[in-house]
Amino acid sequence: MKACMEESNYIVEVDSFRMEIPKNLLFTDSHVWVKPLESNQLMLGLTEPHVVLLGGIAFLEYQVDENETVPEGKNIAIIEAYKTTSEFKSPLSGRVISVNRELPRKTRFIETNPYDKGWFFTLEPENSKQYRNTLLEPKAYYELILSKLPVFRAVAQARKLPQ
Repeated sequence: MKACMEESNYIVEVDSFRMEIPKNLLFTDSHVWVKPLESNQLMLGLTEPHVVLLGGIAFLEYQVDENETVPEGKNIAIIEAYKTTSEFKSPLSGRVISVNRELPRKTRFIETNPYDKGWFFTLEPENSKQYRNTLLEPKAYYELILSKLPVFRAVAQARKLPQ
């Protein structure tokens, strides 16, 4: 295991996994990243550590559409990995502004570029001033991932085993 802070990101390395945690994003403990945009909008996606745990992404299906209002905790996408299915729940209440329509056809972006081309939604939060209180700063998310290193080691070892 190797953990370090680069100038712009926190880095965690476990066996063959190298996971970045950008310092310019906010996070949830359920592994969603949140990027504040102009006009009180937020971009949402899955963190690289969560993508590592999921393994290869086989299928993505959105459960919401543009202009739909979603409550906090609503399932807004289903992600099927090769060995599991995961729900993407909205970390905040708000209105869906846009959906990354390219992502279901190019799920590899979730794995190869989760913080850029792998974005899922943009959301206008219901309470634009209070949303920061419910999210983790990058250092807190980094520490959460460090506390889960045994899980990442187990996943790395399981992937080394012959099928």
